[in-house]
Formats: sequence, C-alpha cells, structure tokens
Amino acid sequence: RLIASPKLKSLTALRCWASGSDSGGIDPKILAKPSRGPMLRALELECGALSTAALTAFAKCPALHGLWFLSLRASVIHDAGIRALTRSKGFRELTVLDLANNMLTPKGVEALANWHAPLQALNLIENKVGAAGAKAIITAEHLHGLK
Repeated sequence: RLIASPKLKSLTALRCWASGSDSGGIDPKILAKPSRGPMLRALELECGALSTAALTAFAKCPALHGLWFLSLRASVIHDAGIRALTRSKGFRELTVLDLANNMLTPKGVEALANWHAPLQALNLIENKVGAAGAKAIITAEHLHGLK
C-alpha cells in the first residue's frame, strides 16, 4: 500500500522489511490499481519471499517505474520471478539493482543480461550465477556501463 498510495505523492525513498508471508506483504492487486506517478526513486524491500505474481505486479506498477535504486535482497527470488520483473519496459532510470542472497541461477542472470534497464551497479552475491551467468553479464552490450 505504501508503494502505490496516491496519498504519498512526495515519497521518494522507502525501506521496508517483511517476513512470514509468501510475498513479503506485496499484494499484486494493490500494485495493479491506478497509483501515484513514478516519483519513488529508491526502494529497499527485504522480504521472506517475493512470488512471481508479486514481481509481475512490480513490473507493471507505474509508481515503481521512476526507480533509480532497487534492492530485493534476501527475498527468495527465483529465475521465474526475475524473468517476470525483466519483462517490464518501465524501469528506464534504474541504475542500481541489488539481488544479493536470492535463488538465481544462470538462466535468471541471462534474463537480467537481456533486460534494457540502464544498470550501473548490480549485486548478485550469494546467488548461483556460475560461469554461464557471468558470461551473460560480460557479453550484454547494454551492461558495459556497469561500475
């Protein structure tokens, strides 16, 4: 509700921690409703688990499309969830993505490598990236701006 609330039009940074629910308190139905514009610039959301449905809703939520920084650390994100998130064309300003301590494999990293978000920083520590995932990142031409 905090992410999408039209009553919080000036909210630019939000840090939340949730545990004990399947989607970390993210209700895809709420994110799908019309919401405030994309003024949120930084979101740090550490959850027990973010479902693929929740990440699909994230991808479609206009309130998130202005993000510069997104941390979904320790949110039990699998490859299917990352594929759902990276289908979005709305994250045109996202420069920092923290996916540390999730469940990503080389297939999920390939989805990230094919996503055209203008990433400058990417944290994949504590994922099973492997050599194939590393190669996908290295060969992705639009990720040459990584610092």
